[in-house]
Amino acid sequence: MGKKSRAGPSLLSLSYVFGGAAGIACAGQISEWTGHSWRAIFGLPSFALLFIIGLAAWLLRRGLSAPPSSGRGPAGFNWQLARTLAESRSFRAVSALSFALTLLRETFND
Repeated sequence: MGKKSRAGPSLLSLSYVFGGAAGIACAGQISEWTGHSWRAIFGLPSFALLFIIGLAAWLLRRGLSAPPSSGRGPAGFNWQLARTLAESRSFRAVSALSFALTLLRETFND
């Protein structure tokens, strides 16, 4: 047996470092372009992200066909279970609480 590679986790941790650096560089560039407007620093990346999400949704929806009658998609995804979970009020409440607590935790993280 060969030695296990540790390149995966190290590359993943570097993606956080480079992502943070790219975010700060992007915010600095937007700040210079807009005369140091904090609204633009927060707003422009949000609009860019909304555009990317919309484009991805459009491309994915265009490439997908309707789910088969068995409820399972081409990759074995269970659409009926996803619909049942999405309609469940308790699942939505737990998801919202999980999101809120994660947001709160990350807000006060050092």
